Amino acid sequence: MRTEELTKEIIELQPYLMRYAYRLTLDKESADDLLQETTLKALNNIHTFKENNSFKGWTYTIMYHTFINNCNRKNHERNIIEKFSDTRKAEVRCSKVIPGVVNHYDVSKINEAITSLPENYRTTFEMHITGYKYNEIADFMRIPLSKVKNRIHISRKMLQKMLKELK
Repeated sequence: MRTEELTKEIIELQPYLMRYAYRLTLDKESADDLLQETTLKALNNIHTFKENNSFKGWTYTIMYHTFINNCNRKNHERNIIEKFSDTRKAEVRCSKVIPGVVNHYDVSKINEAITSLPENYRTTFEMHITGYKYNEIADFMRIPLSKVKNRIHISRKMLQKMLKELK
């Protein structure tokens, strides 16, 4: 089949794919997103379709794998968030149990300085200091690895400046 014919067939399959997407997600908005993502992947990879195969089966397979990958990604993100919030709670408990000075600074002042960082920088920096690797942070925040490193570097510089002013 030619690309134009396959593109036309994808359009004709939309109602069927939508029903399948809804059965997978059980949510109208999620089904719409899944249908859109599947259609885009099918169109972008239409050149890989083999003539002897069922085109309908090929698109359903793309949808199913997209759905599974999205579920796995959401579970991974949920695990990272839970791990991050548990670590943050432990950090707060420790700072209450062991009040005092760290390198001539009160822990509360350090926490204040971290909290005052811009949100993107704060989240990246907090994940870093709680033990997440650069690539885990990049995956979670869906940003390039270089941006993670840059944000952590800038956060450190901003914190040094803020803490120097508190001395």
